Amino acid sequence: MTFGLAVIVAPTFGRQQGGVGASLERLVAGGAFGAARTVVLTPDGESVPRGRFERRPEASAERYAFGWKAGDGAFLAELVAHLLAGGSGRKLAAAFYVGELAFPALSAGKLAGARTLACGRGNDVDQGLYGREAFDLERALRHADVITAVSSEMAAKLALAAPPVAPRVVWNAVDPARFRPLPGVRPPRRLTVGMFGELKEKKGLAVLLEALDFERFDLRIVGRLRESEAKLLHGFLLLHPGCEARIRVDPYVDDQEQLLELLHAVDVVCIPSLADGMPNVLLEAMAAGRVTVASRVGGAPEVIEAGKSGFLCAPRDVESLRAALAAASGEVERDGGRAVGAAARARILAAFTP
Repeated sequence: MTFGLAVIVAPTFGRQQGGVGASLERLVAGGAFGAARTVVLTPDGESVPRGRFERRPEASAERYAFGWKAGDGAFLAELVAHLLAGGSGRKLAAAFYVGELAFPALSAGKLAGARTLACGRGNDVDQGLYGREAFDLERALRHADVITAVSSEMAAKLALAAPPVAPRVVWNAVDPARFRPLPGVRPPRRLTVGMFGELKEKKGLAVLLEALDFERFDLRIVGRLRESEAKLLHGFLLLHPGCEARIRVDPYVDDQEQLLELLHAVDVVCIPSLADGMPNVLLEAMAAGRVTVASRVGGAPEVIEAGKSGFLCAPRDVESLRAALAAASGEVERDGGRAVGAAARARILAAFTP
């Protein structure tokens, strides 16, 4: 089905805004929503007054930021209805993240006669099922013609909310022409484990710090540390001052070529998440032919063929993570990780391209 207009409501847009924003930008740029005209709406409660919306320059989409405070659902519904009324042909109203914004967007779409799409991503599903956002998630799903999830685990969780239609699994994707093996890149002398992205509590930094043998490994963090994780790292270094020379923290990288070089500057990319959807960095690292270790949560078990194209560990389990890192580093020492890296890239090319 093709659409004349798609109106997509999401909490963020753009790679610099984290996984949800990066995924949405990638999908919109690739024409995944099948619309002649695509409009993306994101909240901005700081620089845009309540009840107003502003055009934001964007190469890949017609994007508007709208003033938003908790409880402003009526305004968002009016805005979605207004935009849908200005379109022609078939219309789509989509919520890219099933949180507080989803119900106003999808209900307005229903009232306007548009098709409606709810896309589960990660925190929205876990917090929506088990936290205070349960009401937002369940009432939004009731108004969706199609529901997608980024992993089979997430689809099963969404089904617990008893939506009118069965959730469909639509994996995240990565462009293997951008994220690719780089010839001639020499690994560092010491084995280095890398963590990438926006590090919050659920990303498992605490587990990794406990599991990592700093006599053998260095740790390189590339990204943003939430306040809780910055405090965690600071406390760890106070207790273990000898590790300070073994840990390097680099700022978040938006440029994909620079990120690709950093992925090749570490020996093992580690994603020890406590819970997750389908991390973009996992797909990017595997497409680049890197050796990866990830927790057996979210979409990771569907991407990684354990022991062949990467390594899996139990979430929150220090010994399991330690064993997976040992297996991964053994592959690096054996052949530079080339066999696992080639299998990882082949896995991406087989199932996780746009």
